[in-house]
Amino acid sequence: MNAQDKEKSIREAILDMVAYFAVFGLPVSEDRLNALLAVKASHLAVLAIVRDMVANGELIKIEDCYGLADVRYVNLHKKQTQRDYLLARAGKLAGVIGKLPFVKAVCVVNSVAIGNVHEDSDIDLLIVTTPGRVFVAKGFLWKTLKILKLLETEDKKAGQFSLGMVLTTRGVIFERDIMRENNPHLIYWLMTAVPVYGQRRWQEVLQASPYVRQHAPNYLWPKGDRSIDRAGTKWLDSLDDRGYRIHLRHTSRQEKNLRDEAFVRVRPDIINLHAIDRSRAIAEAWQKQRGTWVEPDKSLKPLRPKKK
Repeated sequence: MNAQDKEKSIREAILDMVAYFAVFGLPVSEDRLNALLAVKASHLAVLAIVRDMVANGELIKIEDCYGLADVRYVNLHKKQTQRDYLLARAGKLAGVIGKLPFVKAVCVVNSVAIGNVHEDSDIDLLIVTTPGRVFVAKGFLWKTLKILKLLETEDKKAGQFSLGMVLTTRGVIFERDIMRENNPHLIYWLMTAVPVYGQRRWQEVLQASPYVRQHAPNYLWPKGDRSIDRAGTKWLDSLDDRGYRIHLRHTSRQEKNLRDEAFVRVRPDIINLHAIDRSRAIAEAWQKQRGTWVEPDKSLKPLRPKKK
């Protein structure tokens, strides 16, 4: 790739990222630009191109961050206090959860992680366990949080906890198991997750994924040998297997999980329950920010098979 094509690819990657975060009303810092850029590039090269894009009017500078013109951005300073409070709340819970020998990492994901918190923001948790402990962990934590009245309900969401995803330290195929539409939401969703317990273990899970390494070529991964999990007791193995069968049966009977907008994965290595998957709506909003959205032709009727 020659220098001109390289610069063009960096510009496109910058616009892709800035447009993605604009969907949530968030400007992008220099650190985030460099760490999450989809193409390999040096810090100095990215900084030089960003400054040129600001001078050309392609981007605007918002304090020490960058955004798009005609986008209404949130005041990060006003949001930071609430975000810090919710992360601290998650950190306290994670400190207790982490005492369970089969829990290796606890991450905050979605709105609190990315930074666009609001008054009713709940705290979405992603739990990483040793292999064969997904359902033991989910069952124990769900019952405990429910008893303590910390679990999110339809009537109370603000500051409450949601257990939407549990997976093992072996990881899963992220591009298949996390959401319906991967581009552009998946990589940013993964990389903006905030580990409030077991940061190294979470990064090991991410680093082991070919998808993540491909889409975050500039990210600096921790060095050192990968952690090794010890085998647990057999009675917990049977308990987790029983929990899997119960959970699968229960999930398959819930009407909300059978709708077209739902995205569900229930396997021995993952629990991922999204009654409403927003990844396609986010992809559409992103394309509109990038100016690449094409409105579907509603005049075209689907073809019906001929009757025999």
